[in-house]
Amino acid sequence: MDGGGAMLQLAESYTTTKLPATDARDQANACLYLASDMGKAVAGQILQVDNGAYM
Repeated sequence: MDGGGAMLQLAESYTTTKLPATDARDQANACLYLASDMGKAVAGQILQVDNGAYM
């Protein structure tokens, strides 16, 4: 394999948007938001960070 490049292309082909696939930094930013004071009112939610891949 080429480091997962083929799998990434396959995953991107299933998205409903023309945005690139998310990476670990996008996931980490969502976690930081929820852990920060800005996310203090968020409770019991599922936060999908996937550029709309499964909308």
